[in-house]
Amino acid sequence: MHFLGIYYIKQKLKKRLRRCGVMKFNRLDDNKLQIIMNKDDLRKRNIAKWDLLPYNPQAQKVFQDILDEAYEECGFEVDNNAQLMIEALPLTAESILITVTKVESG
Repeated sequence: MHFLGIYYIKQKLKKRLRRCGVMKFNRLDDNKLQIIMNKDDLRKRNIAKWDLLPYNPQAQKVFQDILDEAYEECGFEVDNNAQLMIEALPLTAESILITVTKVESG
């Protein structure tokens, strides 16, 4: 199978997985990203939604992984020294909405 065929299959699989409850990204603009996670996404990362508290090392690692995935999925780039405001709100009993905003320093 040639490269384009493999690429096409991977893209179809990504779309199918997204419909099955895999974490979803919505890039609102260059400075703001929304992420929807369900209980399966959290379980996959071995974290509960109540663990997503500031200064929790496990939560910080999870957010770094999520930001890496966001860069791959939708090009949302965060510099190493960027300040971020992170808001997490429950959507349902099984899903949360996380909004990441890059904060201008100065």
